[in-house]
Amino acid sequence: MEAMRQPAPLNQVSAGSGVPLYRVRSVIRELLDAGLANADGELYNITEQGIGKLK
Repeated sequence: MEAMRQPAPLNQVSAGSGVPLYRVRSVIRELLDAGLANADGELYNITEQGIGKLK
């Protein structure tokens, strides 16, 4: 989730985290459903709630 502090497309999240893109897509769906991430078109970022989970 650190790779999502700033809005980024999924391929950038994948590159920044070292996680394969197919896995990022799967995890992002779960994060969106849990309210831990936001989507704005092709850009994704972590929510305040998600940041709290990192601490």
